[in-house]
Amino acid sequence: MSWSKVRRLLLSKRAVDPIIATLLLIVMAVAAAAIAWVFISGILRPPTNPGIMPSASLTVESCSGSTGTAVLKLLNTGEASINITDLRVVDENAQTAISVTFTITVGNSTSTTLPVGPLSPGQNAHIVIQGGFVPGHVYRFVITITAAVPQGSSTDVVAQVTATQ
Repeated sequence: MSWSKVRRLLLSKRAVDPIIATLLLIVMAVAAAAIAWVFISGILRPPTNPGIMPSASLTVESCSGSTGTAVLKLLNTGEASINITDLRVVDENAQTAISVTFTITVGNSTSTTLPVGPLSPGQNAHIVIQGGFVPGHVYRFVITITAAVPQGSSTDVVAQVTATQ
């Protein structure tokens, strides 16, 4: 195409066909209405707070023991399922961790290894701990739990008991 034809086309007074112009206006109006609807529906929707996660909480309902054995009854009092990921026993008198064996029962499932779970909200766990408990010594049981939710955080639950004969 030569420059003279391009110049003549640009300087001509011909317009877009009225039907095409009408269709273009309708398409632009529909697009503008769709953009406005997306914007307004986002404002009218009730706010959500994605930062609020279900809480993870484990309560020691009872802690008892006899020679060489301690029994803990735990209850998941939180809103999220949890996993028990660690169990440590510390002799408070000697300020040392002691080696123990344990059996954890959650529902119908029994385990002697960690992690254990999930422990649903309102569900109990029973832990039988066997070790060299010395009568008269105070022992601290540290149970680490992890919330079974995305980006679950871990926390320690502590139970303390004095060994008796």
